[in-house]
Amino acid sequence: MFGRAVFFSLVWVLASFHLLANVDISTKQSQRKIGKFSRDEINYALNFKKMLRGLERFKLDNKLVKQLVSGSVQSELFYGYHSLLLSAHNISALPSDMDVARFNQHCKIVIPNSTQFPIKHLLATGLDNICKRRFLFLLDRYKGVAGSLLPHLVQRITKRYIPSYLSGAKSLQKEFSKYAGKIDPDDPQYRYLSKVIGSEFRMLPFLKEKQHRRSESQLLLENNSDYIRITSNFLNKEFQQIVRKLRSDIKQKRWASAEEGSTHLLGYYFQNRSYISSTKTYEIISGLGISLLRTPAVKSGLEFLSYAVEIAPPAERDESLFSVIWGNLVAGKPESANLIIDSHNLLNRFNTLPIKLKFWVSHTKKLAGSSQVSQSLFRQTAQSDPLNFYAILALKMLPGDVGKHLEMYSSSSSKKRLIQSRVIPLPYYSNKFNQILSRSILWDRIGDFKLLNFSLNRLMQLERKDSVVGMMVGNGLSEQEFHRSKIIHVLTLLRERKSYLTMFRVIANALDKNHLDFSDSVMRDLFPRPFLSQIKRRTKDKMDPLMVLSLIRQESAFNPRARSSAGARGLMQLMPKTARMFHRNISKNKLHNPNLNIKIGVKLLKRLLKKYDGNLFYTLIAYNAGEGNLKKWKERNIFSDNLLLDLESIPFSETRLYVKLIFRNIFYYRHLHGEPGSEKEGAKDLRYVKSEVNNIPVLY
Repeated sequence: MFGRAVFFSLVWVLASFHLLANVDISTKQSQRKIGKFSRDEINYALNFKKMLRGLERFKLDNKLVKQLVSGSVQSELFYGYHSLLLSAHNISALPSDMDVARFNQHCKIVIPNSTQFPIKHLLATGLDNICKRRFLFLLDRYKGVAGSLLPHLVQRITKRYIPSYLSGAKSLQKEFSKYAGKIDPDDPQYRYLSKVIGSEFRMLPFLKEKQHRRSESQLLLENNSDYIRITSNFLNKEFQQIVRKLRSDIKQKRWASAEEGSTHLLGYYFQNRSYISSTKTYEIISGLGISLLRTPAVKSGLEFLSYAVEIAPPAERDESLFSVIWGNLVAGKPESANLIIDSHNLLNRFNTLPIKLKFWVSHTKKLAGSSQVSQSLFRQTAQSDPLNFYAILALKMLPGDVGKHLEMYSSSSSKKRLIQSRVIPLPYYSNKFNQILSRSILWDRIGDFKLLNFSLNRLMQLERKDSVVGMMVGNGLSEQEFHRSKIIHVLTLLRERKSYLTMFRVIANALDKNHLDFSDSVMRDLFPRPFLSQIKRRTKDKMDPLMVLSLIRQESAFNPRARSSAGARGLMQLMPKTARMFHRNISKNKLHNPNLNIKIGVKLLKRLLKKYDGNLFYTLIAYNAGEGNLKKWKERNIFSDNLLLDLESIPFSETRLYVKLIFRNIFYYRHLHGEPGSEKEGAKDLRYVKSEVNNIPVLY
């Protein structure tokens, strides 16, 4: 009996290997093409992207579409789009004097499921919007025709399109508004459209009736509306004048006048709040409150921030709570900040708070002397998101070795799941899987992250039966392991291509969906070290090379060809004008040379560090926002000697995030790649990492 069991087990194992071995030859051949593209394939992808961008603007180039239709027949990667491209060609060829039957024949667009076929959905939706726009021109020819006399097909299409005209794409709403505005109220089509829209929506947002048709009650209501509108306009203008006067007082440092103006502003809003937008007022008083925190009118600033909590829109509620807690800490009132936490029961809903607010609640509790409570809160905050700056801050607040704390991000079985045998070898994936994977890499190749995300999502949602060749392949893997196997192949190809930015996005998305553990190997993929040898040659012993590496990761994601909309170029995103301060007559294109870019970028960093007495915080602000802005902010005294509080004081949100992310990068680079003495050597030049007054830990 035992022998027979062993025999059948062996048969099953051999059969499994046989299934894996007999993979279709065409599949194996297509494997070798993944990540390798001909010039024709790259050009086709660029043209496909161009067509989709045109559809967003309701434009369809007939010549371009014709090329795409022809190319799709011979393209293994794009043949699946052939039928939709044929529809695009037919729609682009529709004449201006088309008849209804021909329109209906070519504009019956079936829109695929957005989850299963995201790019096809995008293409089909764009074509459908083109049709809806063109139908308005067709409908225009039926002006003067009574609704009952309109062809049945016209009536049917009109009813089908009305929802999109009223609540679809804004440009489509605008087109319908323009069309409807040209219809005379005496036109039978006017009454027809009124009936169609009214029956479905009980309102007519675009069509305007003549005043003589309005009832006395309607006129009374409209006259009352006019009164409200005029009153509202007057009160809002008065409110804006008070705001301008207050801002002028703050700029001129007239603090007594600013305090009076603050009281007047709040009183005026409270008295007339029925006529003044609470959302706009929230934005105004939040900004004013922050600007007054480090001034003699700090009391008025705190009043603004407290009142902002009361009128904050639901989406801004937590941000307003952060502002008032942080504002009280800036004002040196940790007890008041602690009272705000308790009065709003923030500990009871701690798990639902955004991570920034979690950290500041934890930190406030620590300052209030609740050591045990704060440690528990810091641990919960650190577990929220390993890539978040505030999680790292919370991690640094915990006692003990940071490296040990980092292990909380990986499950106990993560090392087992990283064994290569738990990954399905690439040859056993199906043609369907490999085509989607190839398209994903191709979208990355041409720099279209929108299409790349669509393709990667489709890849991850592909069912097991459609992903692999053979029924037995991958049977021993859990769903999480199966997803991880697919992600590993994507990351392998991206790593080979040195496509770091896409790799970072794929990993972040996989971590968010628990398809990957935050293991050392994942951390190394997130924080790689390209160009480190060139950086070391330029920094020598005068600057921490890992700091420069961290900056490059944030500036360009290690892409030497990177170029910003403002014109910054290369690894360290240097503006040509700035680069010429260190290398006269350098051409713009030469800034894409990694060695030259690093050489000039390091010189710029050294100059900034020297100018700001080794203060990395100021150096990073100046590098991102400009020395002029930093000078202006320092003159306004918005910074102190407390780095934690100052990080939230940076006026530009982009610069605020930039500085935090570089501190985060430095933390992980030193954790993963720190060399003997690097912490010590870095600390000599990178000052302002610890506040002796508040005993704030080193951030990296």
